[in-house]
Amino acid sequence: MPPPPFFEVSEDTARETAGAMAGRIAGRWRELLLANGVTETQCSEYAQAFEHERMEAALRMGRGGV
Repeated sequence: MPPPPFFEVSEDTARETAGAMAGRIAGRWRELLLANGVTETQCSEYAQAFEHERMEAALRMGRGGV
């Protein structure tokens, strides 16, 4: 018996959503922080919060990978 859907969405929809969200975040986080007064040095300090293995996994989900 398969587990019940989480938040009533299918696994495929959840993966697509996670991938799309990761893509938006990965593609714009630095730009948005800089536009809101964060310095380049601070961005470099925050990079590990946005550039990591789990983000790469989420990006792969959006491209149909796992």
